[in-house]
Amino acid sequence: SGIHLSACKTGNSAIIRHNYLVKTLMEFARAAGISARLEPTGLFSQLENSKLRPDILLLGANPEQQPTILDVSFIDPSSLFKASAGIPNSQEPHAAATVRDNQKMNHYNPPIEELAALLNEPPMVLVPFSVETTGTWGIPATTFFDQVCAVAMKNKAISQTNFRLRWLRILSCVIQRCILK
Repeated sequence: SGIHLSACKTGNSAIIRHNYLVKTLMEFARAAGISARLEPTGLFSQLENSKLRPDILLLGANPEQQPTILDVSFIDPSSLFKASAGIPNSQEPHAAATVRDNQKMNHYNPPIEELAALLNEPPMVLVPFSVETTGTWGIPATTFFDQVCAVAMKNKAISQTNFRLRWLRILSCVIQRCILK
């Protein structure tokens, strides 16, 4: 089925879809005037046994000017809810993306806090950018999109509406292509 194809992890199709969205999000951030680095290595090297590697490191993506890390994932709501008991009903908006966002936060937040304490600096901001195979974006992804649009207006003195509509169209088409591949 189409849903199976969009969620199947056989071969490298999931990696290709993931990387396509990651690269588009980097272009989006850079178009807004935000510094973006793909798959930064060594961010957590000061922590023992940490092999965390987020998809993107952003500088200047939030009002607090804290480094922001993005971790992108696609999730199939029907597969998630068939396999997991006790998870909210898959018919609820953003339910699968929320589950994935929480998984990412539980994975990243302890090392982020540990690193901040070690360096005596504010913690990096984590944005789990989860997209359901139905096309629904997770709430942190939507918030991130809004923040980047605001930064674009501030950095480039361009129309936020034009920037927002252009990139919403681009990202929506990329996500649709990813889901259909």
